[in-house]
Amino acid sequence: MMVALRDHITESGFTGGDDGPTAKRINAYYLRNEQEEGSRRYKLVLRRHDQDRLAPCRPSREYRNR
Repeated sequence: MMVALRDHITESGFTGGDDGPTAKRINAYYLRNEQEEGSRRYKLVLRRHDQDRLAPCRPSREYRNR
């Protein structure tokens, strides 16, 4: 859901003020550990059963450096 929210904010151009959600904040607070590498980079870890189905929902490359 956080990936979908982040993508919606980006696509719609939503600006929620100083404390509102932004794509950058969602990535930093909920989706990515910028100081880590490999699989530790993701805060949401999928179970083996869900890995193949949900892997495409991981944060896209477009947001890696934001």
